[in-house]
Amino acid sequence: MTITFLVLFSLFSCGVAKYTYIPPSSPVINSIDWNNYLSRHDPIWSWGSTGSNCFTGYTQLNDTIKYDSLCGGTACSSLETCLDESATQCENCPGCTSFGLCPVWKDGLTPQLYGNTTPYASNSQWTTYVKGGPLLRNHTGCTGTNGALAWEDSAFFGNGITGGLLRSDTKDPLRMLRMDIGRTDIYDRRTPYDNYFVNNIMFDRPRLPVGYIQFTTNGNITQGTIRIHLYNATISGFLNTTTGTVSFLLFTHRITGVFFMQFNTTGNEIPNYNNPNNNGFSMNFVPLPGNSTRSNPPENYQYNPLPTCTGTLYNDLMNPYICTQDLLTGSNYATAFSTVPYPFSSSTATFLTAFYIANDWPLATSPITANETIVNQLSIALENNGENFYTSIIGDHNNWWNNIYWPESYLSLPDTAMEATYVMQMYKYACAATENGPAIDLMGPWWEPSGWELYWFDMNVPVTYWALYAAGRFDLASTLTNYVFSNLTQLQMNVQPSSIYNDSYGVSGVAAYDLNSTYTVSPGQQLGNLPWLCQNLYMYASYMGNDTMLQYDIYPLLRGAINVYRHFSFVDENGITHLPPTSSPEYPYPHGPTNDTNYDLMLFSWGVRTLLELSTKFNIDDPLIPYWQNITVSLTPFPRDMNHGYNVSLGVGFDIPHRHFSHLFAMYPLHLTTYEILDGATAESRLIFMQSLDRWTGLTCVDGQSHNFCPNGFTFVGAASMSALMNDDDSRRQAAVGNISGFIQSGLMHASTLYSEGHQPCFESPPGIASTIQEVLIQSWGGRLRIFPSVPSTWSDAIIYNLAAENGYRISAVRSNYSTQWISISTPLYDNFNYNNRTVQLSTLGMNITSYTMLRTIPSNIIINPVYTNGTLTTDITFSIAMNSTIIVYTESSITNNFVIQPLVGNSSQYNYWGMH
Repeated sequence: MTITFLVLFSLFSCGVAKYTYIPPSSPVINSIDWNNYLSRHDPIWSWGSTGSNCFTGYTQLNDTIKYDSLCGGTACSSLETCLDESATQCENCPGCTSFGLCPVWKDGLTPQLYGNTTPYASNSQWTTYVKGGPLLRNHTGCTGTNGALAWEDSAFFGNGITGGLLRSDTKDPLRMLRMDIGRTDIYDRRTPYDNYFVNNIMFDRPRLPVGYIQFTTNGNITQGTIRIHLYNATISGFLNTTTGTVSFLLFTHRITGVFFMQFNTTGNEIPNYNNPNNNGFSMNFVPLPGNSTRSNPPENYQYNPLPTCTGTLYNDLMNPYICTQDLLTGSNYATAFSTVPYPFSSSTATFLTAFYIANDWPLATSPITANETIVNQLSIALENNGENFYTSIIGDHNNWWNNIYWPESYLSLPDTAMEATYVMQMYKYACAATENGPAIDLMGPWWEPSGWELYWFDMNVPVTYWALYAAGRFDLASTLTNYVFSNLTQLQMNVQPSSIYNDSYGVSGVAAYDLNSTYTVSPGQQLGNLPWLCQNLYMYASYMGNDTMLQYDIYPLLRGAINVYRHFSFVDENGITHLPPTSSPEYPYPHGPTNDTNYDLMLFSWGVRTLLELSTKFNIDDPLIPYWQNITVSLTPFPRDMNHGYNVSLGVGFDIPHRHFSHLFAMYPLHLTTYEILDGATAESRLIFMQSLDRWTGLTCVDGQSHNFCPNGFTFVGAASMSALMNDDDSRRQAAVGNISGFIQSGLMHASTLYSEGHQPCFESPPGIASTIQEVLIQSWGGRLRIFPSVPSTWSDAIIYNLAAENGYRISAVRSNYSTQWISISTPLYDNFNYNNRTVQLSTLGMNITSYTMLRTIPSNIIINPVYTNGTLTTDITFSIAMNSTIIVYTESSITNNFVIQPLVGNSSQYNYWGMH
């Protein structure tokens, strides 16, 4: 199959430079059968008479959840009792945290904070109490009575701004399914000018719920199957009941955002929608009150009015059922719902349902928009005796997924479960983001009760976006860029006191949907979040090769973010620059923060070095250049322990287990401290790298040296990514994939690959592990391009197609029979005057090149500069590449397939790995 690329136009507002990105054509032949490749990764839920058995709701890890006298409890009389009682017990436990965990550390004395541990029954010294989660995935299947009950196990779908979660309903799992629906841009917008303003963004500006669709069968469900079809982003289902059958096709239209469901019924499941006492299959929309669900609201918090509903649910195309949520702000949002008979001739009763969530803020016209959208879209679908539903509605939806989204890039691995996990994250991204839509928050387009109904920048948002850059899915990644650059004024207003920081930008750990955030620069505060976010945006622009954005957008934003440190820092009597006490994200300090916190020092160092790099690259005569140059030599060394590597801050060693790796940012993701010789590593930096990583994982992860039992998803991400940087050591490469597999198999990632903490949505960790999977296969930083750098010796094969790298390169490569066969490097066509011929410094780890005569390129006139020692390639090869061109590097003996790429067959026993079946 030859792939035709769509021209993507990213038009940024509010001062963001306009930029046209045109991906290159390539001589690489992509022969992938997308439908076949993706269908082997479709998640499947099946339950009932298949005889399988799975856990839903509260489940156990390693067969045991226990509690003891710390929370006033006694040992469980049985496992089943423990599952039910532990939640209630812990609700009343004074030691439990908002993350839902009440643990005892390894020493049995120190109370754990921030949910940094997971119950490890294999280690008797660890005791953890479970409140609302973690709801752990068991891969063996489902009970004979119901499918998935936990929202984390739901079949999910979305169009980038609206989405749904489908599962069994706990109210009556024998007869009910429930589909929670949400929309990312629905949130409260209370301002200081309102009488109901409480001066707390958690309650003034949170995400708000919409409601759920309830499906009720006439008889009891005896067998059920639900499948996500990744290729088309649709969900199909089939239910056998004691009185008939129900089958359905469900999706959210990619372009219009309308939810469609076509369903067929037989027997006594045929609905009689003209009968108010209908006993057949039925559907109902249940609106939820539009208020914050965070616990302990202020006493003066005023709730929005209850939603109101009008119209009819069934058989009345021109009068849909509409539920409107009015807000105290004067605006509203609304959901329209309608079911009509579908003109389809068969032995089944066929119906078509459509529903749509409208949000016309700041106007109060959402009910009108919802009504018009449903009437219009259902009318179109029913034209031509219903054929338009397939040719127009489904056709337009499928075209985006089949021909635009999926062909952008892919990878294939010998570990099929790992490959499935990566594919699921690419699907999840497109469900959660759309060009010109909102940035991805902790929920995505779905909604579940949470105390984290905003944006979190101390880990969640940055980690969420990493994998989009190397995947080359810049249209989706632009949602974060647009979000930041559309709110520059707010970022400047955040920084207080403004009399000192009027040239600065900042954001705290949590921010509203307009980036409103309390950010007072004073000792003990968390200051580094915007510099870290700038590093994300730098990656975005660099992976696009977008010098225009780097110069005119990233540079001034980073300059303002680093100005916070410029004003806040101080110089000692020896001329050394220090930072007063700042907070490393969530670290449970025994005695509080101290000077020179590594989280901030490392970001400060990266920021000034990047500003100097950009000012040189773009010939910017900035008056702060002398200051930045001085910081590169005067900034105090990152605090470290000679035996354990990097500390948290001055005098505060990493002595308490902690899920964040903020104190290791110099290693990853900033790459200031390196491990590989070709990256400038020294014997000292290699020692620091090794000590720091081992200290962090050894303390934080149970049995840390096996790299399989970390407490949180992003702990696995950090451990795997740092291990992948130590690529001259196969044991570390094995550790990288071991951490990835450890997360996949830990139970922390649920049947759908959704993720939670304390039963509350947390989007970031599964996409974060997708980024680590990429880093095993391709790394691009520091001016070097590394292909298959951390593939372990046990992997004979691996495939990457059209992944992105710094300078706008697109990379395809094939590893076969334990050796890299060839590498294709393409550059796009730019409207960017700064792009000229660029030098590629290409690491060919694993190519097994033992003679320069074996090395070839296409085109053949490319001058390459390999360096050999004793006939073996010992350093990177370098060559120049022009815009809108492709170069293929290969060994003469390796070409047997004319640069054709197709996925590996993989392990068929791990096909359809996710789901519950």
